[in-house]
Amino acid sequence: MDPSIPFKLVLAAILGGLIGIERQIRDKPAGLRTNMLICVGSTLFMSISTKVAQLLGGDATRLRRRLFRVSVFSAPE
Repeated sequence: MDPSIPFKLVLAAILGGLIGIERQIRDKPAGLRTNMLICVGSTLFMSISTKVAQLLGGDATRLRRRLFRVSVFSAPE
């Protein structure tokens, strides 16, 4: 495993937490946990798609676009 991935995930959690704290102070609906999960999830999504593209020899941008399209259209309404 690439040692930079855990660092990126921790950094995403910290930065998402800062955004979440600011939102909670201003009484906005999406607060600390929501923003931390969104930031960590998007970082993980980008890291996985990059690694899969490197392993399979494909283009990471095309893979991300395809995965995003599947996740958006399969989400419940």
